[in-house]
Amino acid sequence: MTNNPTFRHIADLRPKMQNISCRFIILEKHPPTTTHKKGKITNFLVADQTGSIPFSIWKQDCDYLKGGDIMFLTGGYVSLWKDKTCLYVGNNGTVRRMGEFTFAFSENRINNLEPVRSNK
Repeated sequence: MTNNPTFRHIADLRPKMQNISCRFIILEKHPPTTTHKKGKITNFLVADQTGSIPFSIWKQDCDYLKGGDIMFLTGGYVSLWKDKTCLYVGNNGTVRRMGEFTFAFSENRINNLEPVRSNK
């Protein structure tokens, strides 16, 4: 079994995926918020050529990140938050700015990321 992250496009992300890598552009950066335990969370909307997804970074200084930055994530995971699929940096994950100047992306939110509910 390998510990190497698996590269994924945003359209391929599903809840409970772990140890993933992906490349994206930051479309929106929201002001950081503080949890009741004084943890800092910065939320973004990010996209690649297949779609967009909310992305959150916990406990890290993100002042240097801005809209238009092209990023590479390793060691990320996907989870549901308020019934929405979101991308996160794992405890041992990294997110770094890439040295590219342009990046094709789609702002379409991926509908197939929503959880499937059973009426049973």
